[in-house]
Amino acid sequence: MNPVTPVPAPAPVMPITPSVAPTTPAATPVDMSQFETTTPGINTFPNIPSSGSGGGDAGAQAAGFSDYADYQNQQAAASRASAVPSFDLIGATNAVYNTPAIQAANKAISDRQQASADAQANINDNPFYSDAERTGQLSKETTQADNDITVQQNILANLNSQAAIQLNAAQGQYNIDDTAYQQKLTNFQNLVSSGALDNASASDLAGMAVSTGIPISMIQSMQSVSKAKDTPAGQSPQLIQSTDNQGNLTLLAVDSNGTVLNQTTIAGAGKAATYKGQPVGDTPGGNSTGGNSTGGNSAPVSATKQAAADKAAAPSSLTEDVKNNKMTLGTAMGLYQQYGMTKQKIYDIYVSNTPYKQSDATKANDQATYGVK
Repeated sequence: MNPVTPVPAPAPVMPITPSVAPTTPAATPVDMSQFETTTPGINTFPNIPSSGSGGGDAGAQAAGFSDYADYQNQQAAASRASAVPSFDLIGATNAVYNTPAIQAANKAISDRQQASADAQANINDNPFYSDAERTGQLSKETTQADNDITVQQNILANLNSQAAIQLNAAQGQYNIDDTAYQQKLTNFQNLVSSGALDNASASDLAGMAVSTGIPISMIQSMQSVSKAKDTPAGQSPQLIQSTDNQGNLTLLAVDSNGTVLNQTTIAGAGKAATYKGQPVGDTPGGNSTGGNSTGGNSAPVSATKQAAADKAAAPSSLTEDVKNNKMTLGTAMGLYQQYGMTKQKIYDIYVSNTPYKQSDATKANDQATYGVK
């Protein structure tokens, strides 16, 4: 009786490490005010006591002030004017780059790398694999791991860009009155208009975000519209700027129909409106309507009154923007609807004041796009 030759056990299938779900941890903004300090200015005022010999109103008047209260006010104003602000850059940098969200993203990458290394070691140690099977399993594992790690690295790039934006904003690097920053916004819009944004990588988007202060999510919304097959040539998303009474800069991304895709606000990027040295308005009410200030030359008003003034000024501001600033219809639709103007009203003002000649085909297309007559 011939002996039975044992049949080798089939090679066990080594499972490929599971994909990591591409979830972005919530990023919580860091309170940057904790890193801002002010060193009191040098007091060069005479020391006038509040009462007694050489003090009070008589002492202040002898020193050239109208009274003691005037002396106190001028001394306080001089101290504020000569105060030296400082910013703890090291502390702020550590705070924005060591958030739980960034730590979690870094851990997800290292965990996935370790899981892949363990899986590859198991594949290599499996004695039942032929060389071809081993090579195939290793290739599958490496490809999947690389894809998963890329997803997590993109998430990390997004979080790091948010951290850099916070840090730059706290240092005043996004100043709308700065020519260099305005040029960065212009360059960004040119990239969008030329279609260069369509194939930008995650790292490219992160660089644009840090440079302009525009979050990646907002840039991605513009990228999606720009890449859409039904987006007409020459009608890429537009970036619209608006500054409120408190100096907060709002950047809106609008499509060719005037629909707001996304927006972001950079606190303190513009100049706050003032009247006789006092801030205008008690809450963000907007002193910019289509780029024309409506609140900077009047006494301080409430947010409700400021909003009413902006709404009342909108038609004349739109006329100015279309006639002299050559604002496009899409931009006008995106900006002026927030002031209560209907699409029909905006279209009527645009048609009456635009310096561009409109063909019948263009008019018909605009009317169909915006639902106007």
